Amino acid sequence: MQINLSHKKFVLLNDYLPFGSADVDTFTLLRFLSHPDNIGNIVFLDAINRSLPGIRNVSSRDFIRFREQFSADHVIVLALANFLSATWTAPEGFVEALAQHRIVLFSVGVQSEFGEEDSICLSRDAQAVLDLARTSGTLIGVRGDKTQRYLARSGIASQVIGCPSVHLAPERIACDKPLGRARVCTSNTMLGIHRDIAKRVNTFATKFCSGYMLQTEASIIADCMELPEEVIGYIADQSGNPHHAGLLRNKVFDYGYYNEDPEQWKVLRAWFKEHARFHYTVADWRAYAAGFDYCIGTRFHGNVMALQAGVPPLIIPIDSRVADMAEFHRLPRVSMEDFEQIRDVTELAPYLDFTDYNDHHTSNKKLYFQFLKENFR
Repeated sequence: MQINLSHKKFVLLNDYLPFGSADVDTFTLLRFLSHPDNIGNIVFLDAINRSLPGIRNVSSRDFIRFREQFSADHVIVLALANFLSATWTAPEGFVEALAQHRIVLFSVGVQSEFGEEDSICLSRDAQAVLDLARTSGTLIGVRGDKTQRYLARSGIASQVIGCPSVHLAPERIACDKPLGRARVCTSNTMLGIHRDIAKRVNTFATKFCSGYMLQTEASIIADCMELPEEVIGYIADQSGNPHHAGLLRNKVFDYGYYNEDPEQWKVLRAWFKEHARFHYTVADWRAYAAGFDYCIGTRFHGNVMALQAGVPPLIIPIDSRVADMAEFHRLPRVSMEDFEQIRDVTELAPYLDFTDYNDHHTSNKKLYFQFLKENFR
């Protein structure tokens, strides 16, 4: 499912260019730890690049700095998955640089907690980018039905395409390994308001899982890497945030935040140091996931990496963003309330049903390809 763009003026704004490459240097990693972000975005961007071979990748910063080098016939592809929110802000000069171009929005979604989709009032920058897309004459790709309905209330048509990364997964997934003897991996949203569910997932992990996919957990990454004091000092200078550097120095903050018992901090820390892995490239991440029999967690792209490797994932949706994509792709999921009642890994079996995914994966891919043909022909 590809459209070759080698000879066309399409530009993907990709702020994760250093990642996705096997030769990530130490400076790049330190910069990531200085300004923590979600490395799961490389999965999303990799999928777009694999769908559109030949597309030119440029960072948002360079697009703004060298805007005069992009003529009006350049089409700008935006992978702003979470920009439809009340708080999203664009880099200085970003909206102005976009204004002279036709733009394509990929897999955008309204960013909200459950049940709050209807009440989201977009930030000024988010509304400006949406207005540019509306007048560009391109088909807006959204990640699920919730976002499509949200835009429809403003008279904006869109096509539900899910996440491009899921369309790279196998046509069929089978759950043929007994859970009682399975190797299980997890990925968890460690930051934010879902403290109780994060604690529950981590407790489950220490009992039943033998792998963890790090994505945003800068302090845990630093701890697992055993960064020396001079390196943490460098990170503090780069971030301009002494509080952030303090968290990197504190070897128990994240573990303590998710467990009130100090004895359990030691258990959780020891488990992370043995089992947690951070991946610079999609290929390495997928290879790591392939070493397991199942994956469970709140992270969407952590589960997708397992899916791409043919490993059955079970998603715990914690907001409308994850729920929107999981529902469109018919991926198995367990609610936070039901997961709270799980006491043994074997109790997950009723939730690991891939019948709907297997029945709809091909038709979902066709919708995605229609979106590609509409915007990149």
